[in-house]
Amino acid sequence: VTDADERPRLAPNIRGTVLHRVMELWGFRDGDRPTPRHVEQALREEDISHEGTEGEALVSSLLDDVTRALDANPELVERLQRAADAGLLYHELDLSFVHEDKFIVGQVDLVWRDDDGWHILDYKWGLADIPDDDSAARNLDGTYLKQVYTYARGFQTAWPDERLVDYGLWFCAHGVVDRWQV
Repeated sequence: VTDADERPRLAPNIRGTVLHRVMELWGFRDGDRPTPRHVEQALREEDISHEGTEGEALVSSLLDDVTRALDANPELVERLQRAADAGLLYHELDLSFVHEDKFIVGQVDLVWRDDDGWHILDYKWGLADIPDDDSAARNLDGTYLKQVYTYARGFQTAWPDERLVDYGLWFCAHGVVDRWQV
């Protein structure tokens, strides 16, 4: 089954979960690009069939999504690959902390360290996550920005002696990365 743009259909939250997992399985170091093997494993973990013609189309579609995100940001990908090679790239980093009198528990999609310090990125995979206009509108009234800002505050609370350089959002389906300096 496909949707209007001819991509095999998955519920948006499931598609995002699978694509997050593909990036984690690949880890920015298993060759220069994720492979169908990474996508198939992520689908298996979600108990989603990838057999037959429809399954092959789904694997291909998901791999295309990842490739498009990576191809749109080659310099960022190089930085992430260097951090991974140095053992300084972390996926799904658990954070728990108090922020504005609330106990926050979350997982940061991507955290890495380079010569400048630490960086945080949160993936957003949905095709409808951002409109086609300016950066401020992409944040959908600041919802995503507030989320990643809170992660940045949590990181600084957990590791006050470490330098957090920036935090950002990677709108993967659009190939857009927004980052803010700390």
